[in-house]
Amino acid sequence: MTNNALRPRGAEIISKIKIEALPVSTSQIFYAICDWKSLSLFDALVYEDGGSKELIVKLRMSRKEYYSRISKLADTGLVRKKGRKYTITVFGKVIYEARVILAKTLAIHHKQRARENQLTLVDPYDMQVF
Repeated sequence: MTNNALRPRGAEIISKIKIEALPVSTSQIFYAICDWKSLSLFDALVYEDGGSKELIVKLRMSRKEYYSRISKLADTGLVRKKGRKYTITVFGKVIYEARVILAKTLAIHHKQRARENQLTLVDPYDMQVF
């Protein structure tokens, strides 16, 4: 038996398929949504898949601002163009959910910190004057 006899049918076809997606780093994802306009565009695409004209008007962006931000989101794989509209990808939904969890955690942290500052007890020994 030769090596080819042990190889399952179609294996040579599968091995020739190459995935040409470039890996995306977390810093690239954060850079794509780093300012409030990009983040609001990302949020708008999560809840609605409006066309570019509607989103430009709604978010009060110039065309250049819109397209530079949407290209960053598309390059990182958070959104994709479907027909004439941009829609959120599954990866984008995961990043959005992570952002929501982070925002809730930060809100809880700020509340707890405010409570800790109010409830800080002063040690009576520290108040003694010698």
